[in-house]
This record gives sequence, C-alpha cells and structure tokens, in this order.
Amino acid sequence: MIVKTAILCVYYVPEDMEWVFYKQLEQIRKNSQNYIIYAAFIKGSDKVYNALKQSDDVKLCKVHAENNHPSKQHSMALTQLMQYAISDEVDAVVTLDVDSFPISDKWLDSMYLLASSSDGVCAVHRVENGDKFLPHPSGCLLLTQFIKDFPFEFYPDNLDDLDDKFINETEQRPDSGVGLGRVLWEHDLSWSQIKRTNKQDLHYLMAGVYGDIIFHLGAGSRSPLFAKEVNNSKTLRLIQSIENLPLLWRVHNKLKKYIENRLIKQNSKVVRRIELELKNNAEDFFIFLKTN
Repeated sequence: MIVKTAILCVYYVPEDMEWVFYKQLEQIRKNSQNYIIYAAFIKGSDKVYNALKQSDDVKLCKVHAENNHPSKQHSMALTQLMQYAISDEVDAVVTLDVDSFPISDKWLDSMYLLASSSDGVCAVHRVENGDKFLPHPSGCLLLTQFIKDFPFEFYPDNLDDLDDKFINETEQRPDSGVGLGRVLWEHDLSWSQIKRTNKQDLHYLMAGVYGDIIFHLGAGSRSPLFAKEVNNSKTLRLIQSIENLPLLWRVHNKLKKYIENRLIKQNSKVVRRIELELKNNAEDFFIFLKTN
C-alpha cells in the first residue's frame, strides 16, 4: 500500500542534539516511500537549516509561531504545516517530533491501516507518562478526510480556560496534541492507540518504542526533566507542605531546584548512552529494546 503522505515536523534543534536531527532524516528516508517532509524551522544552526532547504524530500514552510510556551509554539507550527499539506491534496498526514522516527519499513502502511480501522486517527499514546487522552505528535497519522471533517488545532487558544470540559473530565494534562484529543472526545470518535512496546527500558519515558514501528528519544529539544519524575519525588512531596509557610518558601524552592538538577544530571547520562547506541549500531539497539 503506497499513499501520498505528508510527514510534518517542527525543527527546534539545540546544537548538542544535531546528531538526532540527522538520524531522524536517515530513518525516514530508509523506511518511507511516496512522502514529503513538511518542515518548520524554529531554531538550529545554519547547517541544519541548509540540510532541510537543500533536500529534495523536504518542503520548508514559513510559519508564525511566536510563543514562549514550548508546547504551544510547537503546536502552532504543526497546525500550520498541516494546512500546507492539506492544500497539496495528500492522502494522509503524519506528525513526528524532531527526536522521533520510524524503525520499520512497514510503519506507514501499519499506521494507515490502523487509522482506517478507526475514525481516521492513529497515534502514540504515552500511558507511561500519565496521559489520559492525548494522541501524541511523536507518532500520529491522520487521514485527510478526518482533518477536513473535523478541523482542529493541535493546541487551541481557548484550552487554557479553567472551565474546559475536556480537561476537567478526562484529567488530561495540556500538551502538544491536546487539541486533537479534544476534538476526538467531543465527537465521540475512535482512534487507534499505539502504546509503548519496550521489553527493555533505559528510562520510563526516554528511548520509547511504540508498536515496534516508532522510536522516540523523548528529550531531543529540551532538558531531560520530566514532570512525572519531579512530582513523584518523595523528598519533594515531603517538602511541599512548607511551600506556603512564611519564610520557608525559599527553602522549598531551593530544595525543588536541587531535586530538579539532580534528575537532569541522572537523565543526561541516559541521553548520552542512547546517543552512543544510536551512533554505534542503531539496529542492534532497536532489537535490544524490543526483545526480552
């Protein structure tokens, strides 16, 4: 099965993570057919920008995504890329994060069939991250007809309303892709969920394999600090009781910062190991993650 596919990606590439940018392009080209990458360049070196601009399989698109909130900025750009793709009359739209990519040459066929067996959406669902109803953009395929029938933004402006019924009833934490989750929920539509299939874990979230077809580093454009880890810290939970006490809030803030820095240091070691594995022998690394 070969359909005309738009692969959307928002490129925010820190200098020390350029390696994963090139790995993503390599894996897409190795495992995909009949596709065009619709790219939004937000941040990165001239080398990264030129790599996109000079690639025959990349359509570099102008977007307006001025926002200090990373998830909102990412989603604003992604929504605009989706409109570019729809205007080009593709059959399906796929989203990837800058640090997620296919690890099987069957990935597009598999996702297309899964989306077709539901109401037009197939996506990574990171239950391990505490997500309740979030089709995650690290690996999402939408049939074009779904997008036309149910227009949406990946992170709608009005989602910050405290009375948002979707957020209150699903208890889904706002993140990139939450607007897609809301439109599915509002219209009672089904979506095929691709869940984590790791048999080996280096971290509860990073180096995730989903459906044995998509790999997601999970920290390719951000500091490796995750809300779930911070919130689950026993020390932090213990000191939260003093957060609002006079004079002691400074102690709370210093301890929180210490815990966060310690987690970043620990997780940075995991990122470095993942980097070495992907550079040295990526295929063996994927096999390791997928097998007992």
